[in-house]
Amino acid sequence: METNFPEAKMNYLKPVDFQNNPTRLVFQGFEYVANEGNDYQGLTWEENLQYCIPYCYPEWAVDPKTGTQRQGRDGEPFRNRNWKDEYPQGYSIRYIFEEGVLETGSGPLWATFCQVAPQQGQEITLERVGEKTSTKWMIRKRSQEPSDLPI
Repeated sequence: METNFPEAKMNYLKPVDFQNNPTRLVFQGFEYVANEGNDYQGLTWEENLQYCIPYCYPEWAVDPKTGTQRQGRDGEPFRNRNWKDEYPQGYSIRYIFEEGVLETGSGPLWATFCQVAPQQGQEITLERVGEKTSTKWMIRKRSQEPSDLPI
């Protein structure tokens, strides 16, 4: 009888892996991933925008009804908050953990990571609750979990 499994060839994590399932991970860092389309699924970069961070494309906010550039309170064109010059076609985020890699364009997850700001090598617990438009992400640094606090 065998008890040693072969090493996994893929270490990609999916958002569904965290659905109602608090998972401990060791955060290593993140990187921006340029939106270049998806040849495997036959998507152009324009069609692939739905998988990118919200407000990372186009550079200037456009009114969806009229197609005109939106103006800020000062009367100047309104720049999208997640725009980066290095990624003119938008981008997603690749989160790197010791246990695997999670690549997603989830705005709520990105906002949560920015708020919590884990450090490299720090253990976190990641969980997703809700469905579709009511999805919420929770990230806790290991030292913030109730089970770690003294009674």
